[in-house]
Amino acid sequence: MMIQRLNTILVISFLALMTLGSGCVSQQEYDELRAENEKLKKELEECKHGAERLLKQAQAYFDEKQLEKAKGQLNLLLEKHPVSDEAVEGKKLLAQIENLIEKAEKEKQRRLAEAARERKRRLAEAIKKMRKEHNEFKATTFYEDKSSPKYVNANGIFLMFNKDDDSDKAGALLLRIQYYASDWLFVESYQFVIDGKRYSLTPLIGVQRDNGDGWIWEWSTEPVIGSTCNLVKTIIESKKAKIRFVGKPYYADKIITTSQKSAMRNVVDAYKALGGESDCL
Repeated sequence: MMIQRLNTILVISFLALMTLGSGCVSQQEYDELRAENEKLKKELEECKHGAERLLKQAQAYFDEKQLEKAKGQLNLLLEKHPVSDEAVEGKKLLAQIENLIEKAEKEKQRRLAEAARERKRRLAEAIKKMRKEHNEFKATTFYEDKSSPKYVNANGIFLMFNKDDDSDKAGALLLRIQYYASDWLFVESYQFVIDGKRYSLTPLIGVQRDNGDGWIWEWSTEPVIGSTCNLVKTIIESKKAKIRFVGKPYYADKIITTSQKSAMRNVVDAYKALGGESDCL
């Protein structure tokens, strides 16, 4: 009915144009009727072929597994050409697409829930691996991996953090580097070779030192932010890592072991589990 109606209007419009084109009419009237004629042509073309194009485009999107785009084309088809033959086919395809989208969403939610459960389990395990020391005067608890040195009279590179009793989130994540030997190095900075790439770290607040019974210990504590955060992440994810304690004028090299890297990862997990936030970890 719509196509027949548009055909009739188009014929009348064309005849009117012919009449006006040969008569004494204004240019404005002629232009307006011509524009209307072109509009009617487009509407007729859309009625004849629009439904077919929309269905083909929807099918193409469906074949490419672009389900949302296919759904959009089919909805447009049903809106513009609800009584067409293509609309009948479109409804069948739309039902199939909506079923697939629903299944995909359920699978997505299942995977997210599974990942959340695994993360919760892993973080809970990480907290169990922590050595905790509560300071009742400062109302805070300090966390370190149980495998990390408890005192400064031992070599080590490890992470630590604290959580105040009245806070929902962990405090600053810190990187501790310690050197313990019989001779002074007077450490000023550190160099790293991590999977063949070189890095360096100069402590912001310097290196602390002490000695006793013929032994010396030198250590520093750095907030894990900025480039230090990226360094920690690189160490944790590395296959091979080595640290050089750069002193004046001597130096000493040590391997960063697999257990040290695992301990650092444990602390990061526990830190996050207790509300800690980091831009890079």
